[in-house]
Parts: sequence; structure tokens; C-alpha cells
Amino acid sequence: MASQHERVDRPNQMGLDGYEGNLNDRVVTLPQLLKDTGYHTYMVGKWHLGKEPNQIPAARGFERDFTLLDGMGSYWDDMGFSAASPRSLYTRTGAT
Repeated sequence: MASQHERVDRPNQMGLDGYEGNLNDRVVTLPQLLKDTGYHTYMVGKWHLGKEPNQIPAARGFERDFTLLDGMGSYWDDMGFSAASPRSLYTRTGAT
């Protein structure tokens, strides 16, 4: 079984758009569209779409968030479940 930081790609997926392991910059998100038309956008929960500053919820249109960035993290304490992330990583309104 692969850890959360290892990509498991099928041979037919390698190099194809949409299989990068994150939400790429070629995609406009619904929160980005809604925010541009005056709606408020919020996010609470797990985010499996990238941990880099340009990939977190605040960068993808959410004006406020409380997000667990690790797919293998606990909501109950900050313990991560993989050696690559021994502590869970959260964002709160864009700050980690």
C-alpha cells in the first residue's frame, strides 16, 4: 500500500492531464467563480488537492477555511498517520 505522498498511477494515466495528484492551475473552481460574483465562500474538512501555497483552499477561491491538508490525519488530535507527515497539517483562513 502506498503512503499519501506516493503516487499510484496506472500506466494508462502517466503524463495525462487530470492525473497530476493535485488540482492544477488549468481548472477554475466553483468557489473562484462564486467569489467573483459576490458570494462568500467557506471550506471546512479534508483537502486532498495539494499542500503548496498555491494549492490550498485560500488560493483556490475560499475566503475562509479550516482545513486538514493531510489525507491521513486525525480530526481529534494533531497526530499524522504516516512517517512523511507525523503531525497533521491544517490551514485556517490560508495560514498553516
